[in-house]
Amino acid sequence: MPNLDNRGSGTGGVELYPLPVPHNSFVPQISHLSRKVRSRVNRSLHVHDRTRNSVIALNELYGVPAKSGFVASAAQVGALDHVYRCHSSCIPPSDICKPDVALSELLRCRPGYSDDVSNLAPYDSLLLSVPDGSQAVVPLVGLLETCDANLLSGESGGLLRTPDSYDSLINSVGKAKPYMCPCLRDRTNYLSFLRSLVRGGMLVFSRKKKASVTPFFVENKGKGTTRLILDAREANQYFVDPTNPHMGSGSALANLVVPVGEDMYWATSDLKDAFYGMGIPEWLSAYFALPCLSASEVRSLGGFVGDVPQTTRFYPCLCVLPMGWSWSVYLCQRCHENILLREGLVNSGRKLVDFTTAPDLSCGSPVWLGYVDNSVIGGTDRAQVDALRTVCDDAFRRAGLRVHEETFAARNLDTLGIGIDDLCVLRPNTKRL
Repeated sequence: MPNLDNRGSGTGGVELYPLPVPHNSFVPQISHLSRKVRSRVNRSLHVHDRTRNSVIALNELYGVPAKSGFVASAAQVGALDHVYRCHSSCIPPSDICKPDVALSELLRCRPGYSDDVSNLAPYDSLLLSVPDGSQAVVPLVGLLETCDANLLSGESGGLLRTPDSYDSLINSVGKAKPYMCPCLRDRTNYLSFLRSLVRGGMLVFSRKKKASVTPFFVENKGKGTTRLILDAREANQYFVDPTNPHMGSGSALANLVVPVGEDMYWATSDLKDAFYGMGIPEWLSAYFALPCLSASEVRSLGGFVGDVPQTTRFYPCLCVLPMGWSWSVYLCQRCHENILLREGLVNSGRKLVDFTTAPDLSCGSPVWLGYVDNSVIGGTDRAQVDALRTVCDDAFRRAGLRVHEETFAARNLDTLGIGIDDLCVLRPNTKRL
């Protein structure tokens, strides 16, 4: 890279710094243009903006403010051209395709994932926690309120980015490159893995795809099983950012005030394989395509492909909520809450939510916290806590979901990475640290 500190004392040349800052880019009306032309215009605007930001940064690093109203020297024009060409020829690369990057983005940075998973794990068909096919997948649309169900009504429902927004994102950050468990590069392992998903009603086979996802696995802490995560970063780029689901966590529990002289009781339960028991519409499945198969491989898995050559390519696509899709936590949380609210078992005034005032416990009525697939019921009346947990779990089962890990009302609580003892002292769970 040329030396930009080219003041050339004694040469008679004009000092290079401060570099003249390019004007803000003008955003033209491009909606009437073809997608290819819009993509080129958006890329040009993006390169211009990055050039401008780089020039501002160079001036700040050199310690001089930008000047206006002067004619740029030949050296300055050359420097600006060099910066522009650097950005024009090199779109910022995607994050390096490594498992820790995938784990960080898909698990630790999203609510609902980070509390009960640990390290990456190899594929093991005996340890994989997915539905076993004993219970049918429940259509997600039927579990949601109308406003949320409308999001899934089709490609115009509001989940997808506009073509311009997608093009702008790709021009800005590049297309995501997903990580896949190395064990599944072995064809025998991959087909064994897919066979488990077919058994659980989690796949459909299609000749077309919109985006790709790749599988990897993490340990379920303390459970001796592994959880399937889909690296859906490429697919996520097609979707707008998800709505905040307004959940509660350990922070909401810590805000509760227990009346003097009262004991606090807790009961919990969990929705088993919650994401993978909720079915998504057919149009959405095309955005979650796993690595392709031949027609003969699809047949070996029990799929119907029709009268096509053995080598015809098919994509196994997720037909359930993918754990790794940016909207999965929101939709699962909304299902959880809507099932209980529509049956009148709980009310929003007794719901624990982060960054809000905690419900009053002095009335004796239990409070409830829904955290994706976890249910926590708390209160000062043991019988009421047990009763509410029981009717809530019954409501989940009537909706077609599987419930497990049910606990009866007790003075201690261990959930969501925190523990509460019989003196109502809340501490981080050391096993989660």
